[in-house]
Amino acid sequence: MRILLVSDTHGENDLMDKIVEKHKNSVDLCIHCGDYTPTDFMTLDDNFDIKVSGNHDEEEYPLSIIENNIYICHGQGYGIYKSYSHLLNVVKENGCSLVFHGHTHIPTCEIIDDILIVNPGSVLINRSTYGFGTYAIVFIEEHISVKYYHSITHEECSDKVLDDGKNILKEFREVLKGS
Repeated sequence: MRILLVSDTHGENDLMDKIVEKHKNSVDLCIHCGDYTPTDFMTLDDNFDIKVSGNHDEEEYPLSIIENNIYICHGQGYGIYKSYSHLLNVVKENGCSLVFHGHTHIPTCEIIDDILIVNPGSVLINRSTYGFGTYAIVFIEEHISVKYYHSITHEECSDKVLDDGKNILKEFREVLKGS
């Protein structure tokens, strides 16, 4: 199974549409992890099989969904800037082994407590040192793999964004530790 995973498009419908158009015939499922607003809901409904609402949305869609053992949410309300502990507890309580989220604008792919956490980053722009947006394609086969792509050029950029993302998220957590 191949899953197109996007988040935090923040009304950039043209960019979102181009990403979906490029990949729609090569993926089995299209998921939007929230913060789509403002947007044309028809476009969102036409392009994505699964959608959740984010903190900038009007809750047109649910805040979380479980699909095929995957917990899908935006990420607000779980304290993910400080740690993944609350989100991981919810994911475990629901018997899932994979979680997709957005919210931080930081591409993430890591395993904690046997749960794979995937954040595609923001299609618009990430909190990063490289200055571009991303989306991800998740490959669920014998093993699960994730590839990240530049939201405009569609070039793979997994190594660059994941290394940078780990450092940015670490900085956030260090700063927030004192708060």
